[in-house]
Amino acid sequence: MPPMQASARSLSLFASLVLATACGGRPATEPIDWMDVDDWSVHVVTEDADGDLRVTRIWVGVVDGAGMIRTQRSRWRENLERGSPCWLRVGGIDYPMNVEFVTDPELRRRTDLAFLTKYGWQERLVIEENRAQSDDPYMRLTTR
Repeated sequence: MPPMQASARSLSLFASLVLATACGGRPATEPIDWMDVDDWSVHVVTEDADGDLRVTRIWVGVVDGAGMIRTQRSRWRENLERGSPCWLRVGGIDYPMNVEFVTDPELRRRTDLAFLTKYGWQERLVIEENRAQSDDPYMRLTTR
């Protein structure tokens, strides 16, 4: 790798570590195991337009071995749509994530089923049955 690329990559890694530490989590040293993601100790960490970090408790479903998240109107949604970096904080560990917005109706339907299976009646209290057809963003998370 040419020196300039190595320097930019090192700077990017350093910035990720500083942000992860500043926002209260420890940087991940191993890949995330989606099946071990606890129901109630998961947070998404994004960066607001002014540079402040936003930490929000969320639910995570797993479809085809990938973490799936959804939201309605939220600041962290706006941050991700703007291209903010994203971390998933699980048990005090911050995992850097890539976010892919999902438009495929079948994957959205299967995501809703995964959430219903995982969260049961609580899912039905807060989510409409036909949510997959809404404009709400569904996102697939993969480690970066």
